[in-house]
Amino acid sequence: MNITLELTYTELKDTILFTLNYCNVPVKSSDIESALHISGRKVREIIKELRNEGYPIMNRVKDENGIMIDAYGYARNFSDMKPTIRKLRNEANSRLITINKFMKKYGLRYQYSLQFKKEA
Repeated sequence: MNITLELTYTELKDTILFTLNYCNVPVKSSDIESALHISGRKVREIIKELRNEGYPIMNRVKDENGIMIDAYGYARNFSDMKPTIRKLRNEANSRLITINKFMKKYGLRYQYSLQFKKEA
């Protein structure tokens, strides 16, 4: 007999956050998907929301052999987050390039760009 529990969105978020933060092991999206019976899209949505809430969730982590892999993990320091920040910055810049091409196509002169300021 198989029993499947359906978790609320909040319970899914809490389960993923607990796994990443307290278990302190890299977790692949496919493992989260199969364990919680949710889609990869739902995993990405939850990870995005957790990050927007300030949780430092990495998407490139070192495995037990020290090799970088595509998996989620909880950053313990800024150095851990650097690869994820770099990836997110590149994605944002790529989207801005696309927006600028649309603006140019329609004769609009405004150019969007990324500006990074160090906080005091």
